[in-house]
Amino acid sequence: YTNITKIDLARLDREASLRLIGVYGSKSEIARFLRSQGSIDDEVYVIWAPSSDILLKGVGCLLVSEKLLLGEDDVSINRGPSLRSGIYVLSPPAADDYLTEPLVRYVIYWPEETTWNDDATGSVRINRVMFMRYLTSLTDQIRALISPEHEAKLAFNETDQGDDSHDDGFGISWNDYEFANVDDRLFKFEVAKTNEQEEAVNIRPGFTVAHHAFCTSTAHIPTSTGSTRSESLVPQFVASETVQAVATTRFVPGVSYPRRLGSDPTFETSVWSLDISEHDRQRLKENHLHIPTPRMPRSPTTFSLPLAWRIRRLQVLGSTKALLMVDCPDKTRLWVFPLRTGFSVDRPTCSIPNAHGRKYVIAVDEQVRLVALVITEPSGLVALQEFLMDGTFSTMHSRGSPLSLNSWYTNGIPEFTKAAFFSGSEELCLVEASGRVRVFSIPSRSFRSSPDGAALLVVEGTQRGPKHLRVFHRESFGSNKDGIVKDLPESFNVTSNFCVSSTGERSKAFLMAFDFAHPRILSSALEIGRKEAEYQFRAKGEANKTATTVHNSLINCFSEVWQRFPVAAAIQRQTVSEAGRQAQRVTFVSSLTSYSFKEYFKRMVQDFERLARKPTEQKLTRIVVDSSPFDEVSCEVLSTSQYKAGEWIAELLCLIPIHIAVTIENRFVPLKDGVLNSALERQLLGEEVSKIINSISLGWYESIFSSYMANKLVKVVSCMGNLERTAQEDMLLVLFNTALSNLIIFRNNFALSRDVANMFTSFQASTHLFDPSANQKLFKGLLAIVIKDVVEADKRDIVKEFFAKFSLIVSREQATNFITVLHNSQLTVIPWSVIQSKEFYALFGKLRHLLSSQKCTHGTAGEFLITLKSLMAKIMVIAFLNAVMLELIRVIGSRLGIARSCVL
Repeated sequence: YTNITKIDLARLDREASLRLIGVYGSKSEIARFLRSQGSIDDEVYVIWAPSSDILLKGVGCLLVSEKLLLGEDDVSINRGPSLRSGIYVLSPPAADDYLTEPLVRYVIYWPEETTWNDDATGSVRINRVMFMRYLTSLTDQIRALISPEHEAKLAFNETDQGDDSHDDGFGISWNDYEFANVDDRLFKFEVAKTNEQEEAVNIRPGFTVAHHAFCTSTAHIPTSTGSTRSESLVPQFVASETVQAVATTRFVPGVSYPRRLGSDPTFETSVWSLDISEHDRQRLKENHLHIPTPRMPRSPTTFSLPLAWRIRRLQVLGSTKALLMVDCPDKTRLWVFPLRTGFSVDRPTCSIPNAHGRKYVIAVDEQVRLVALVITEPSGLVALQEFLMDGTFSTMHSRGSPLSLNSWYTNGIPEFTKAAFFSGSEELCLVEASGRVRVFSIPSRSFRSSPDGAALLVVEGTQRGPKHLRVFHRESFGSNKDGIVKDLPESFNVTSNFCVSSTGERSKAFLMAFDFAHPRILSSALEIGRKEAEYQFRAKGEANKTATTVHNSLINCFSEVWQRFPVAAAIQRQTVSEAGRQAQRVTFVSSLTSYSFKEYFKRMVQDFERLARKPTEQKLTRIVVDSSPFDEVSCEVLSTSQYKAGEWIAELLCLIPIHIAVTIENRFVPLKDGVLNSALERQLLGEEVSKIINSISLGWYESIFSSYMANKLVKVVSCMGNLERTAQEDMLLVLFNTALSNLIIFRNNFALSRDVANMFTSFQASTHLFDPSANQKLFKGLLAIVIKDVVEADKRDIVKEFFAKFSLIVSREQATNFITVLHNSQLTVIPWSVIQSKEFYALFGKLRHLLSSQKCTHGTAGEFLITLKSLMAKIMVIAFLNAVMLELIRVIGSRLGIARSCVL
């Protein structure tokens, strides 16, 4: 092993073999097992609890989930090393240095806190299925360690297996249907009035995020007189409605990027967008009291500006875009740009001329896509200027002429200090230096005393003393002049730079502030109750409903894997040889009798085969099931499968998919080792194809393609469908898939398929980008169009309709039709049967035959790796040149006064 891309798997096959047993189950029992193996000491075991930390000896991590299992709910407490949910390999200490048989090692699935709850959240269930799939694929013999607490709540009652005698549907009356066991197909819901509440504010402890980027610094900036001036550089919150972000600034004496700035000193701003895990998102939906754990990104988005430029507004829009407003000596510039790729300093989205002495405040609302500037001129004129962004936050334009506000200020123009929209409305809150707050309704062109928003929040207090929050509600705005006052926690005494934002969902609001002394972000969760009744859509009778089982997922997890993944795939991977393999066995380590587990597992297999109708090739019925008390479980070496080390690691690697490229902002971007690297992408833009090829890496698959399986023949299958993408992005993906694949499966619904000409526009547009005659290994794949959920009576009519429409395309395009150019004149239409019918799975066999009949165009895996990287590099260059051409057309068109749409 040199690195993740260079593993000598063949040498591992020659020099090492593995005997492996899979282990999963209750956390306390796994801890007991680890103690018995000498991996944790008695002291750690005695103090064992789900929230404790465990330091393991001799454990190697294979796969982990996104979040920490232990201490996951509070990152403000430094718990030290902790064990994350995932797959681990345990190598116990060898009792004898001269063993003739390989040492038995254990592949352990360490669960999450609620993994074995039958009512676990969606993300926890998905993790359970994925990790059990890894465990069942990597080991033949598995032990389920079940704690007494979980064991006591297992339900072994017999399930109704149904009666298949009337499967053909003949001789069945409606009375038979009346008593059919189909209640699990009926889900009843209702809209319930949950409570009536008055205006209230509740403050709860929030999250804490510590990071070195939250430090303050002082820049010593040279002046024109030869001296220096000091400027404090303080982290700032980036405005946002549903995403937390922080901007940090550093002084750079001289830079080369962007090139226009030459070597002039600049301020470099870094935007750190915090994120939360899918688990947190799910928990927020299910529990309004849940406190998420925002995470800092690995690297920020960075841009540089001249020293004379001053940022007036930086706001995240959605999760991928941002708005930047900068005061420059000649004008105020605004950019709307993708956070990942940044922006060009020379090309603002729009700009406003500057005037000496002009002042303004800014408000932005993401939901209505409005930017509002309240501008006060030296002459005393005050006006409201509006800008509207498009639905994707890509462009911005002025919405009408500036609206004069002077008629509402007959007693003199005040100094405006803040402006903000009430979220989701065009109601603009204006804060004056005197402390007066007024709300201007843009649609009605009038000031109102009661806004259509939620609440106005004001933080009050001394710099390093107690602080409190004053909240003005919508209904009582103007009438309740004092609002509702709540004291903030003492930890806020040393904080500054406050911000209010939502996390995950707009209703989950948090008040955040910087504690620069430590350096960290503190927060408090805000619950703002309004005077109104609340209604909730919920399952009927949900309050009184209890789960029929509690921890049966300790057994049912096998069925979940069978449901989600093939038991016997149409095309099966043959990475691991059969030599040394033993019968599959599941041992439930429990005080209960083997009979209970055997019968339950047997019924589970029967129910699955009866209902799912998946091909199983009798693999499930051959699984041996038994049970044993913990103290009596044995390790019989001869009944444990033995693997060649290289084969087993290759099997593991092949279970983990890797992301090799994305289309974003109309570009095709190859990834390096499965990671999107914006800095690398910028380096490669405009470079030669050879340099781009050398930069592309497929991570752990490099060793498999380039050495371990380098001489094996390769065929490529790709699957495409109807997703929302730009026309350029769709064309690039079609080009990549059709060039490389031997079989392209295009899935869609018949309702979406009727407009065949538009559906395959991107296919036809791709025909001019490459010349198939000059690329003999590419564009040889069969296009198989799969129409989902087609009943027997409709299949011929559907095929006739497709035939007629494809005939029109070929008649119109002739030799340049995409079927000939991209698919070597091959096309198959498959009206796919409905799921759980016998024909549904039989058609997978037909797809396998279609793939087998295709010629092997790529040669060996080693050759294919070169072809793949070359194709990705060329498509990247094509996309870049196309983007440059479109930008050139835009610039020329704008200078000539021609609308871009007309030019294109």
